[in-house]
Amino acid sequence: MNFVLLYYMRANNETREIFFSFLTLYPNLMDPLSISASAAGLITICLQTIKLLKRTIETLRHAKQFLMNLLSQTERVRLFLEQLRGLALRAVGAEGEGGAGGIGKLVMAFDEDGVKLTLRELREWVNEMVGSGGVGMAVRVLMGKGKGEGLLSRLRRHEEEILAVVLWICATSSVKSKEDIERSIDESLGRARLTSAFSTTSETLSLVGDEISGVQSEESGKIQPEPGHEDKKTAAEVAEATNEVSTEQHKTTPDNELPAYSASAQEIPVATPAVQAPIQLAGQFPSEIAKLVDAMKNLVPPNSVVPTVTSNNNSDLVIDSRIPIWHGDLSRFDRDADYLHMRDRLSNAAYYGQMRDVVDTLAMGEVEYGERWANAPKLSYDPLRASGWTPLHQAVYMGSSIHEIKRLIEEFGASRLARTIHAGDLPYPSMTALEIAQYLGATHLESVLAPVIYHAVPNNVLSRLQERFHGLVREDLGRRAAKGLRLPELEVLGELRVPLMWFPLRKTQGGGVLRGYLYRLDGRELVVKTFGVAENGETILYRITTDETRQIEAAVIFNIREY
Repeated sequence: MNFVLLYYMRANNETREIFFSFLTLYPNLMDPLSISASAAGLITICLQTIKLLKRTIETLRHAKQFLMNLLSQTERVRLFLEQLRGLALRAVGAEGEGGAGGIGKLVMAFDEDGVKLTLRELREWVNEMVGSGGVGMAVRVLMGKGKGEGLLSRLRRHEEEILAVVLWICATSSVKSKEDIERSIDESLGRARLTSAFSTTSETLSLVGDEISGVQSEESGKIQPEPGHEDKKTAAEVAEATNEVSTEQHKTTPDNELPAYSASAQEIPVATPAVQAPIQLAGQFPSEIAKLVDAMKNLVPPNSVVPTVTSNNNSDLVIDSRIPIWHGDLSRFDRDADYLHMRDRLSNAAYYGQMRDVVDTLAMGEVEYGERWANAPKLSYDPLRASGWTPLHQAVYMGSSIHEIKRLIEEFGASRLARTIHAGDLPYPSMTALEIAQYLGATHLESVLAPVIYHAVPNNVLSRLQERFHGLVREDLGRRAAKGLRLPELEVLGELRVPLMWFPLRKTQGGGVLRGYLYRLDGRELVVKTFGVAENGETILYRITTDETRQIEAAVIFNIREY
């Protein structure tokens, strides 16, 4: 391993002599405060590199696997640097409190210049591959694969070194418990995976063709590593390797010594991103860091596979019924009579507070029409005068029980951020269910109706993204057609674990072509996929930022969580 650690340095002459001799041999020695500052600077460079890689991959018609592995690996390095930055600062703070729980005058080798050089060469290489764009870009990317794989190996080595320092700080201090570091490492590995932009779970790929293809073995029915990684060990083999180390030292290792990295074997289902086994740490001697990190680096890269591409023929597409729907078409005209009857039954039951009928109709709507109606307002002959009241708004207004309201939210997915359009009997338009309850004095409902925000995007950013998204829809459909629709409000995405929604449009006359927009948040950006609205009928992908709306070839999304 390319690191040296000294700890509990004391301010005496003998220690100073030892310290300076190590500085001569190992010029990269740094104290925790310097390491924290260094990590912060490297994180900024990582973010710039990630942005460049994402844009490049989304520009390519057929994304190259090694580019996606580079992207995922850079994100892993960034996430571990974030852990290192925080831990090093906490170590400094613990030392400042009299050394209780701290690590004394810890210094350690940290190759800041090496990481900077690798990231700089990576950016230069990507810029060289992109060049001036055009047809030759794909050829340049393919020819540059050897250089890219070399950079990938260097990034993995940097990850090992960073993780080793993280583990050492945890082993020689009490700034973070074993359970906390297990969870942090596990979350970082999962977060760095690339995932399908428009599927609800890793097992659900029925809605659309995923934009990034993986490598799948038809014979075995298992996802296989990409070519070039066949020699990597499985999670089971890594677990065995680390368990051997643990067994050797088990009887002589104190519980507070350096944790070890281990993983357990697990099956990877078809068309599922490779899943990293949960991290388990056990007591370990500092001298065994090299062995356990060496075992870690032989794991199959967690992003070696992403979901496969399916047909782009819109007539064959089915939208997963678990995806929340934005009910923006509130017109009654030209709808099936049975469909209208069911929607009217729901609206009338909600209006009169007949919650048993509301629940029954919601269940029937999902079974018979594949739609979730918990956020469906009443249909109107004049969509511009529709109230926009959902069953949840009506349930609160009619004084339904807390159990009935919780069921609408938890079982049927009623949005607590959905707003009315017109005031009706309320003092204001655009009210949420929580505002209605507070107006009525039903304060006992506040804890149930207060939304849990999973994606805290600033309001001004959401407003700008929404403005650009609405502009895209108006450009696709024409302003006159779009005027009769209630275009999506992005605020409601904030409380969804996976911030993904479907905005359906009427199918074309005489045809069954699926039409509409799938859209999801990606941090402070929006990814949109259109169906049946282009003149040639093709699906089109867009990435919307506060500054631009850009057509892309592939949507690159880091894993957040599943439903």
